[in-house]
Amino acid sequence: MPPALDSALPYPYGRVVREGSPQYWRLPSREEEIQAMQIMKRIAERTQKLQNSTVDGEDPAPEEEQASASDEQPEAVPETNPAVEEATEEEALPDFIRMRMQAGYYVSLDRFENHEGQDFFRTIRGGFLRADDIVEVTAPPMRGVIVGGVWSLPLAFVWRAYTRAYQYNPSENKLKVLYDLPRHTPLALKNDNFIHEGKAYVLSREEIAARMTAVRIAKAVRRPAIIPVGEKWIHINLKQQTVIAYEGDKPVFATLASTGKKDFETPPGVFRMVSKHVSTTMDDFTSQEQAYSIEDVPWVMYYSGSYALHGAFWHNRFGQTRSHGCVNLSPIDARWLFQWSEPTLPNGWHSLFSSRDRPGTWIYVDTGEEETN
Repeated sequence: MPPALDSALPYPYGRVVREGSPQYWRLPSREEEIQAMQIMKRIAERTQKLQNSTVDGEDPAPEEEQASASDEQPEAVPETNPAVEEATEEEALPDFIRMRMQAGYYVSLDRFENHEGQDFFRTIRGGFLRADDIVEVTAPPMRGVIVGGVWSLPLAFVWRAYTRAYQYNPSENKLKVLYDLPRHTPLALKNDNFIHEGKAYVLSREEIAARMTAVRIAKAVRRPAIIPVGEKWIHINLKQQTVIAYEGDKPVFATLASTGKKDFETPPGVFRMVSKHVSTTMDDFTSQEQAYSIEDVPWVMYYSGSYALHGAFWHNRFGQTRSHGCVNLSPIDARWLFQWSEPTLPNGWHSLFSSRDRPGTWIYVDTGEEETN
């Protein structure tokens, strides 16, 4: 299946919902399925025994951070159990099984197939999984704004759920509760630091107020001296979790991101885009912290080693740190930046590396501690 370049997501995606789901290299016979289920059961039993074998004096597996559940979709990264890998290593998988999938892994889907009365999904990567082991997912609704017209900086984006909107009456200097603002609602600001009765708010041009703690503010910043006049660049504010695209000194697009969480912080600095990929698989099966596998992560823009801006369809918590160091964007926003940034991907190409003749867009990642207007 060719990627859908005009859509937020280039492929359909599915989340593995059954722990120990076998992914096959080919469509299995009924007998091979039974064999696979028996193997997965033995691995699960062996894993349980390994967990129960922990004795006093031994260090248990590190306690994992408990991430809050997404409103629209399950979490992308499952908790890791090192015992699973150990148990799997002890069981030789037959050659028709590609891998043992953990609940929370993601695959890109090519097509639906029925084989010997059983329903399967074929993945873009050529594997096969039982259809009842997969739940299809959709792109999160978060999207940024094109700066211009009614939208100009500073902007605010609501990032907390159940954020109250207040109508401000200047003549009476009072706030009246109106309704709850949906998460990720953008607000064109009249005042980005409105103090009322000792509490800090932002105030929109329509005199709608929201608590400062419930929003992220996208402000214009000075272009770093290293970036030449007139060139495109992307500013990532780690404190505010905002992303602003510039053409020279003119902001043209603003949105929210999710950068690296504690112990996986996104490093600050000035970089250049190294390569662009319509999609690329990201996984780490050996991580002692968290194992994960996400096939065909969309709209990937690498700028330093393994650090990249990319679409994230597995959560809708933009405005909060939560990644392993990359800059998570909603897929529709990642696609916008992918198509706007340089180098431009030629028609029919899936990936492209920057070069002296086709340099990449500048990326400025800053801590946000010294913001300037």
